Amino acid sequence: MATLLKGKPVVDHMAVDLRSRIEALKSRGVEPTLALVRMGERPDDLSYERTAKKRAASLGLATKPYVLDDLAPQAAVQ
Repeated sequence: MATLLKGKPVVDHMAVDLRSRIEALKSRGVEPTLALVRMGERPDDLSYERTAKKRAASLGLATKPYVLDDLAPQAAVQ
């Protein structure tokens, strides 16, 4: 018989683990930060970025956005 695997329990478990790791780093004076690199201003990319920022904030994780022109050369990303 097949078992339905749901994502929410996995995400919740990962969040508990991440929160404790983030707090451990902060207690040692390290500010863990998620870099968000985006090219251009596509609405779906902006929505994804907002969601990522909210999720990071809920975990106590700082974010730092990097916005490049949508025609930026690959060398600008490296």
